[in-house]
Amino acid sequence: MRREEGGERKVRIRRDEKRKGERLREGAQGRRESKERQKIKERSSEIWGGKKKDSKSHRGRKNGDFSIAERK
Repeated sequence: MRREEGGERKVRIRRDEKRKGERLREGAQGRRESKERQKIKERSSEIWGGKKKDSKSHRGRKNGDFSIAERK
């Protein structure tokens, strides 16, 4: 009985690992998309003279570039 249960568990773990791999792939793709969106946001803020609030303004402050942070 115990051997059978152990076997089932191993199979389940393998399935979970496969799913986790898929999730990681999705995450990388999502990050790439968000980077593209951020680039578009930066371009739009240049066009509109920085009227739009930059949602990631703290990032500029962290890196010592206050131009984004002061726009608020």
